[in-house]
Amino acid sequence: MKSFEFTALRILEKYHFTREDAEAFLESIKEAKSDDVATKADILRLEKEINDIKKEITEIKKEISEIRKDTRMPEVKIESVKNQLIVWVFGIMFAMAGLIIAVLKFT
Repeated sequence: MKSFEFTALRILEKYHFTREDAEAFLESIKEAKSDDVATKADILRLEKEINDIKKEITEIKKEISEIRKDTRMPEVKIESVKNQLIVWVFGIMFAMAGLIIAVLKFT
């Protein structure tokens, strides 16, 4: 940075800036840069944080998916029991109908 400052001072003095004005100008640039500009380290740190958050989101999505699977299990079991119950009810109805027909035919 020192060589930049030296070069900048020479250029500003070449364009008739006083040494004090040139130094003040460079100082204001340094302050503005340090306050408002992100460094590579800042950007890398933010990229790491973003990647960490993405990993957390992926893990949360997996957990939500597993929870959804677990909550579907009772639905599948209920559906299966419902189907078996329907089969039994119709079976009993046919058996009763056959019994009634047999009783009416033999009496």
